Amino acid sequence: MTVSPRALIISAVLVILALAAAAFFALRSHSTTASPAAPTPVMTAPTSSPCVNKQASPPCINDAGKLIGANGENLSPTTTATPTPAPLLASPADFTVTVKTLEKKCFGSAGCNVTYRIDPKTTTPCFPSCTVLYEIVGGEDVQNGSFTLTGTTARFDSQEMIQTKSSKAELKVKVTDVLPN
Repeated sequence: MTVSPRALIISAVLVILALAAAAFFALRSHSTTASPAAPTPVMTAPTSSPCVNKQASPPCINDAGKLIGANGENLSPTTTATPTPAPLLASPADFTVTVKTLEKKCFGSAGCNVTYRIDPKTTTPCFPSCTVLYEIVGGEDVQNGSFTLTGTTARFDSQEMIQTKSSKAELKVKVTDVLPN
């Protein structure tokens, strides 16, 4: 039976990942004690390699096509690697942002200075985090702003200010984009 070099490499990588994960969890489960950590034993290949290619070091494939370790023991390769979670981003449609007026100072026909705070709500979290871009409309000019969303927690300025043409102007928010951090 012929085994391709690619299959050997993939099998070796999977075994190494499985061994690293096992070592990580073993060390993690013993790290709750205050005693100093014992030295980790170093595994060495036996003098006569169990590999088909005697120059190769385990883990490798034996004559029967099975994955074997340094002492000749059969290893079962992990068939699926744990995937790294892909970033999860919300879209502009996932947000409802309202404006809470904190203070309004009006100057007759000259308009008003309005101090406000945004109140963002979302139906979809961002992982690990994202920046949400928005526009405030209803002022003399459109005002751009942003806030950071980590999971479902938003971080934004406690207050902002905009000028309006009249005291009857109503401020509204439009989310324009969501960018990964």
